[in-house]
Amino acid sequence: MVPSSLEQALDRMSDGFVSVDASWRYAYVNRYAEWYLGKPRAELLGRTLWEVFPASRGTAQERALLRAMASQEPLEFEQTSLVRPGVFHFRAFPASDGVSFYFREVTAQKAGDEQRRLLAESVEVLASALSFEGRLAKVTELLVPRLADHCVIDVLEPRGLVHAAIVNRDPTLVPRCPPKIGLAAHAYAHRVLASGKAEVVERVDDAWLREAMSEEAGRDVVRVLGPRSLVVAPLIADGVAMGVLTLIMVDERRVFGATDLPFVQLIADRVAAALAHARLHEAVLAARRQRDDTLAMVSHDLRAPLNVIKLYAQVIARREPSAPEPPAILRAVERADALIGDLLTSARLDEGKLPLEQAPEELGLLVAEVTELQRPLARQRELTLVAEAPPPLPLVSIDRHRVAQVLTNLIANAIKFTPRGGHVTVRARREPGFVCVDVIDDGPGMDEETRARVFDRFWQATRARHAGAGLGLAIAKGIVDEHGGALRVSSSVGSGTTFTVALPCT
Repeated sequence: MVPSSLEQALDRMSDGFVSVDASWRYAYVNRYAEWYLGKPRAELLGRTLWEVFPASRGTAQERALLRAMASQEPLEFEQTSLVRPGVFHFRAFPASDGVSFYFREVTAQKAGDEQRRLLAESVEVLASALSFEGRLAKVTELLVPRLADHCVIDVLEPRGLVHAAIVNRDPTLVPRCPPKIGLAAHAYAHRVLASGKAEVVERVDDAWLREAMSEEAGRDVVRVLGPRSLVVAPLIADGVAMGVLTLIMVDERRVFGATDLPFVQLIADRVAAALAHARLHEAVLAARRQRDDTLAMVSHDLRAPLNVIKLYAQVIARREPSAPEPPAILRAVERADALIGDLLTSARLDEGKLPLEQAPEELGLLVAEVTELQRPLARQRELTLVAEAPPPLPLVSIDRHRVAQVLTNLIANAIKFTPRGGHVTVRARREPGFVCVDVIDDGPGMDEETRARVFDRFWQATRARHAGAGLGLAIAKGIVDEHGGALRVSSSVGSGTTFTVALPCT
């Protein structure tokens, strides 16, 4: 028997307090516990816990209490209530003559913790897929069952709101609710999208369904899900309506209320932004595919007449060996053909589809070979061209043709921009984990703007205007990047320029 003064103190507590004897009969129940259990003390005292609540048999709560009694050690645990919505934290204190335990509701605290975790995870999860369909799937994986039992996403299309994704906590419902059923979304969703504000339905019944759904087929789908409450939030990104997010609760102990609206809207805003970025990404990919198709078609159409011009120039050269026109025509054809090749290579790099045929190579040998091929051009410009490749160097796994293309471009550029009588040095060397090739000239150097933009596609410094299409260095950097390496530039006005190719060792 609890003394009256202590009983008054326990009754004033904001926590629940229950005491049971060694036979699990209720010995004391305070006011909060009466409210929690939903029964008056007179109906509880003297009866066993399992008699009053037979549904508690076999639950985690029963196992925890039996464990506390057997061990005679205090125990804490959290449990979803069997009689009221929410999560409660229990502290059990066993003694030889029974168990006393305190409990309080921690639903709001648990919800807050879960919301913070969900928000933190949403950034990484929603960014892990780039396609629109992929992000729809990530959204539903993120929200079910942590935030809701079911999730429905309606996407705004020219014909109206259309179901784009449905995921259910119960996987057996998926075949009955296919991901794309092509039904007009419910009127409630249209209203939410028009207002731009989330709304909650704390109790879903047939009267609400008849008012909210315009089609019987749509009402049948909702009935299959078995909703008890739901919240509908607009998906709006940068003022553009994307669709509607509907979260549905089936478990009667988990009910949406007005206090959930701010968080659900925050999640909806993140989802909308992720879907908008996915659509933008897909639009960019579509534009690139169209560009690549156009480039392929134009390249084919341009190369056909270029081949005819080349053929006739060769015929003229055989008939008139001393005529100056054929060599000039052939050089122009070769230049146009190289430009077409650069455009196609640039497009493949942009798509990450440049094929590489890699094999172990000694980079010093390739440096000597490429430098030797550029020596006639250096002599024509009255430059000193030197190759330095002290053996032995570690092997690198490279596409020999592509890396030769990079080095040829860098050496040709150095020769082009170095004044007559200058020097160009091509030096192979080691760095930890890399083999590097430096292309060093003593030309005029670059200012800060030029250094910042030197690898930009179609950009040229003022001194290089009309020297080409501005693709060479961009392509060179793309090829090196594809090898897992790096292309760097070091330069200042009046002190020459050094381009460094760093390729990882095998």
